[in-house]
Amino acid sequence: MNCKEIVRSNNGLYEALRKELLSACCKGSRKPADSEKRKRAKKEVCQMSLSDNALFVTLMKSAVLFNHVLSTIMGREMTIVGEITEVSTEHSIELGLHRNVRLDALAKDSNGKLYNIEMENSVSRATPKRARYYASASDVSSLRTGDDFELLSDHYHFFLTDGDAIGNGETVNVFSRKNQDGQELGDGCCIFFVNMRCNSKDMLGKLLRSMRESELDKIEDIIVKNALSLVKEEIEMQISIYDTKVMLSEERENAIAEKSFKEGMKEGLKEGELIEKKNTVLRILNSGRKDIEFIMSVTGLGKDEVIAMIKDLEK
Repeated sequence: MNCKEIVRSNNGLYEALRKELLSACCKGSRKPADSEKRKRAKKEVCQMSLSDNALFVTLMKSAVLFNHVLSTIMGREMTIVGEITEVSTEHSIELGLHRNVRLDALAKDSNGKLYNIEMENSVSRATPKRARYYASASDVSSLRTGDDFELLSDHYHFFLTDGDAIGNGETVNVFSRKNQDGQELGDGCCIFFVNMRCNSKDMLGKLLRSMRESELDKIEDIIVKNALSLVKEEIEMQISIYDTKVMLSEERENAIAEKSFKEGMKEGLKEGELIEKKNTVLRILNSGRKDIEFIMSVTGLGKDEVIAMIKDLEK
């Protein structure tokens, strides 16, 4: 089915997506891409699926697509959701000296409720404690000094993974705080873990399989097909997604380099501390004192460490 046929069969849905996404991708000034970059962008982006992070954070700027993904995952619980009024992607939460957070796709509905969808792919990254931290960071960033706690918005967090992160075989796991009798706490926070390796024939199965597929003729979900059709047609979108991919790759490389540097610094500090302690032990031994308990109290070393160090120094 080509793009024009998709438009006719979906009452202008393709055009609604097109208007939203082209507007989002063309915001701000960008240096015109040369022919070589345009070729690279087209080649790389047209091989992507919606599970690719760069493509995901671009296409989820569409309220139409965001609402579709949200409503299909939530199913009957969708009745609590109002009209999606705002969508932002790569939403940064700065936490000062603490670890910062960047949300893949964050939306607000007409009732003020918030919905965060994370495309994790890797099961190992979608841990309960990571979900807890993301939820906590979102709460911290939403209240100002002096605000009443009741002003906290209801917040729903979704972690989409390429596999079963919880390990119970369910496609969607929904977690909220309850007491021992199953009574809901009602704090307005809910976390969804979604296994994208779903083989069911219902709407959710079609959506999740479609989000992992890059070939149009294999995509079962018509709205995802509309969005991917746009990507394959619009060079401006391809360049925007390609630029996002490059930026994310550079950020990952910088994060890895920074982590390596910090670990090196820690190792260096540990080595320096060890040398200083070794020198302290040597001074104590030179004074004629070999009281292991005393050396332990001065250096903070364990008994085995002190004994090993004395043996090494007496060689």
